[in-house]
Amino acid sequence: KSKLSYVERLLEKERKLTAINQFGTKAAGYDVALFYYAGHGVRCDGVNYLVPIDADLPDETSVKYNCTNANMVLDYMERANCKMKIVILDACRNNPFERSWHRGMDGGGLSIMNAPVGTFIAFSTSPGNVASDGKVGQRNSPYTSALLEMLEMPNISLTDFFQEVLEKVAQKTNDKQIPWTSNSFRGKFYFNKK
Repeated sequence: KSKLSYVERLLEKERKLTAINQFGTKAAGYDVALFYYAGHGVRCDGVNYLVPIDADLPDETSVKYNCTNANMVLDYMERANCKMKIVILDACRNNPFERSWHRGMDGGGLSIMNAPVGTFIAFSTSPGNVASDGKVGQRNSPYTSALLEMLEMPNISLTDFFQEVLEKVAQKTNDKQIPWTSNSFRGKFYFNKK
């Protein structure tokens, strides 16, 4: 696959920003909005960024202009005014660009993100740590695999759901990866309610 030109990358980023904006607009009026991201995430100057598949990041300055600030997702969800906002980030991978950059980033993994009121943020690993992509040949990471397993379980509360995900991931990774959450949601929420 050939590398995208700078203009094509800008257009791709614009499409992603438009998609996030549309997500926030469509979420308005609903009780619950859920945003899920799996892929690379990097921390730059204390801010978490979601990295597109075709990212060309020759230096750390380009992160701000070519990646999506994860706080933007929270802002759009907040503007939608849903009662319950769930953000799931399976994005704490090793930074594939770090070796070519002149100065180091803030270290591995993502930063703590405080959940705005009515928000539950789930991370594939604890702040500052790196999550596993999984074994070669496996379609999903240990975290996403655990999420998919738990979605089959009926009538499970939000907190129990993510506690079970934590247990499954810790077991699959021999305690090398411990998922983490930030929560400011009051009330009850159940997945697969029957």
